[in-house]
Amino acid sequence: MYYQTFLGKDELFERIAKTFEPTLVNKIISAYELAETAYQNQYRADTMPVFYHITRVCKIILDELKINEPDVIIASLLHDVFISKTDLNHNIISFNFGYYVTFLIDALTDDAIEFKNSNNDGKKLLEVAGEDGFIIRLSEILDEIRCIEYNTCLLY
Repeated sequence: MYYQTFLGKDELFERIAKTFEPTLVNKIISAYELAETAYQNQYRADTMPVFYHITRVCKIILDELKINEPDVIIASLLHDVFISKTDLNHNIISFNFGYYVTFLIDALTDDAIEFKNSNNDGKKLLEVAGEDGFIIRLSEILDEIRCIEYNTCLLY
């Protein structure tokens, strides 16, 4: 079943090793490992680890949308770190992955909070974070839709 799938580290490596230089491969794998640690012991309503959702969003971006922009890939792996109960903060993300990745995650976090509190239609996210942020959000929504029959409520 789809909701039980995830992108493994070896699978991610295979997808990016031929596309990026070794330093970028290491940076993307570091984001994967950081997300894996940050979401350890966090579960969704469907009882699957939150980390599965995170990696499926990345997989949609790589495989279905064919996007090979390192910052977008990294931000997709870390898109919920500021909204979830993790020990990660802006300084850690900026130091390890740069200000643009931090900016994207911030915009996605603000958009998620605004969505819960209003009738957010995504226009503000598109204005603030541009296509990159919107692509990550739409990939996240696509994953949520694919899992909807297993999620009676979303855990955010």
